[in-house]
Amino acid sequence: MTEPSAKPWADLAAYRAEHARRNPIPDVGQVVAGLADRKQWLIWRYEPGETPVKKPRKMPYYVGKKRRHDVQGSEQDRAGLETYAVAAADAVSAGSTVSVSPSCPVMD
Repeated sequence: MTEPSAKPWADLAAYRAEHARRNPIPDVGQVVAGLADRKQWLIWRYEPGETPVKKPRKMPYYVGKKRRHDVQGSEQDRAGLETYAVAAADAVSAGSTVSVSPSCPVMD
């Protein structure tokens, strides 16, 4: 049993698993029409907080690759983006998120 004052994210692996159980990755049919096929998707992963008492951070990652760090919207950044189906398949232990930029149809 955990201490009453223990943070739920003290066991980060269990915290990630519980989040995935409560928040399944949506099916591609549930994504806004026209947005799922655009190469504008990333995944996110939990990383430990700055201290043990701070919540884990949801950090953006390129699909199957490294953490997102390039200038957002740059040519190099856009080259790392994928379609929703590809991002969702890689997001089993994390989540998927869209990269919103001026070229994104939801910005019109």
